[in-house]
Amino acid sequence: MAYFSFTCKMIHSSLENSKNKIDRQRRLGRFIIFMRKLSIVTMGGFYFFVGWQHLVVPEFFLRICPPFLPFAEESVLLSGIWEMGVGLFLLIPKTRKIAGAAAVLLLIAVYPANLYMYFDPVPREFLGFSKMDALIRLFFQIPLVIIAIWHMKPQASTTFGVVCSALFFPTIIYFLTL
Repeated sequence: MAYFSFTCKMIHSSLENSKNKIDRQRRLGRFIIFMRKLSIVTMGGFYFFVGWQHLVVPEFFLRICPPFLPFAEESVLLSGIWEMGVGLFLLIPKTRKIAGAAAVLLLIAVYPANLYMYFDPVPREFLGFSKMDALIRLFFQIPLVIIAIWHMKPQASTTFGVVCSALFFPTIIYFLTL
């Protein structure tokens, strides 16, 4: 009888552990979904705002544009329109995958400007950046790409969702403090 009672307690304990694990997984899943939605809305707004700034204050972006870039004024305007499009289309579920891909391409396309800021003191002085600030900015482009990839995927692995959720706040805080 004692063996039966012990076995029942073990089974009950195992079931409770399973229920707790399932509850934790569900909570984590809901948290990741919330973070993804929050990051989509936030990044959509940021992309649109920064793109709009390209059109409203192009002189600012021209000052940090690499001198080797042909058609600098047109590039600033085009990248602003592109960025605004990313921001808008990111908010629409049917166009989110395209917007995420466009964000990745945009981040790659503007990376030379970030490299220029690192290697040339002229744009750093204009922005009030040190060389270390420019290096940190180069690093923070990587989480932006990873988050854009996350936005492209309607279903991502839990691990990828956790990583992107963890990257989101420090990345946003960094760019807000510039």
